[in-house]
Amino acid sequence: MMTLRIPTPLTFTLWLLLILACGDDRPVGVAAAPAHAANPACLLDQICEAPAITAAFDVSVGRLRNGETLATALARLGLSWGQVDEVTRALVGSFDFTKSRPGDQLRLTLREGRLDALEYRASMTREWLLTREGEGAALQGGQRAIAIEKEIAQVDATIESSLYESLRTAGEDPSLAIDVADVFAWDIDFYRDLRRGDRLRLIVEKERVQGQLLRYGDILAVRYVGGLVGDKTYVRYALSTGGEGYFDAQGQSAKKSFLKSPLKYTFITSNYGGRQHPVLGYHKAHQGIDLRAAIGTPVWSVADGTVTRAIKGDKAAGTYLFVRHANGMETTYLHLSRIADGIQVGSRVKQKQIIAYSGNTGRSTGPHLHYGMKRGSSYVNPLSQNFPRAEPLPKAELARFRGQMAALVRQLSFEDDGKGGAVAAAEEEEEP
Repeated sequence: MMTLRIPTPLTFTLWLLLILACGDDRPVGVAAAPAHAANPACLLDQICEAPAITAAFDVSVGRLRNGETLATALARLGLSWGQVDEVTRALVGSFDFTKSRPGDQLRLTLREGRLDALEYRASMTREWLLTREGEGAALQGGQRAIAIEKEIAQVDATIESSLYESLRTAGEDPSLAIDVADVFAWDIDFYRDLRRGDRLRLIVEKERVQGQLLRYGDILAVRYVGGLVGDKTYVRYALSTGGEGYFDAQGQSAKKSFLKSPLKYTFITSNYGGRQHPVLGYHKAHQGIDLRAAIGTPVWSVADGTVTRAIKGDKAAGTYLFVRHANGMETTYLHLSRIADGIQVGSRVKQKQIIAYSGNTGRSTGPHLHYGMKRGSSYVNPLSQNFPRAEPLPKAELARFRGQMAALVRQLSFEDDGKGGAVAAAEEEEEP
């Protein structure tokens, strides 16, 4: 027979205090322990066991510093050398330790001093994750798979100053200017030929990671309408026989036998012809043009050819190259900081191949590239030459090309377009 015990007021108060003591009272940021209410031993007429002490998670973030390895950075962030060794062993096979760079990001999650997770981010597409699945388990993981989203976008810019700044004003990464300059390298010098109010429109591939721009892909079509250069439109096309290039509505190649400039971006600081020499102080023929460029700027060969001179340390010209081309043409590149690896007398070079880097060597008053051109034995002004275009598309390719081109070219039309230009030409080609 069970006896019902009625608690006195004092006893009831003690029981209430014990109940409250079994409550969930932990600091913010500390992981929750299992609820004591689930413990059947915690009854009103018994003293329940105190809840287990809950472990806090500590998170440390940082970046690799100059001169640091991954191991030394982990130690600086608070890991013991034993933990560092565990991390390196877990990463072997999926991580190249020699490619750690200053600025790489680290995030460590520790529980009661034990490493539970490590995240390493080298770039938007290169991340590693190590985790520990349970008590006593080893760290496991490797490189994360990063989803890259692709889209095709239209970009518009109006020239107010430089192409670089105009694209940035249009909300684009200004690195896109380099890709645009590559397409028009045979037609437009983007320092000398730009005019305020010129317009640019292009269709370009974009790659994004979690909504952020990762990089630009191919420019599929591009149009530049300029006060000086006129209306230039090109579409990217892959030939059925292999290879690809940019062509206008009639199938003419964007390429010419010579580039307009051996540098992507530059200012002309001294034109071809007579001038007062800045070092010697007297009037002297200037057999080329001077292009302002920071030391180390890549220098292109303006056409296919063969290196005929590769000299270092000349008193006047400094380090320089001569390249011989077809039809008796030769180009010269003076005051270089260095010649590109593998380039020497006799080397065959391709158009737009990097052959050297601009500098300030020899008789020079500042960083620049002296660019000269010879026809036969005589120097000529490289800015006044008109070179032929490369071979057009074969006739067998034209129908396929026009079918792919028409939709892209229509996207390049401006609202105030007249009946002329590439858009009208493309529409005419579509007619039976």
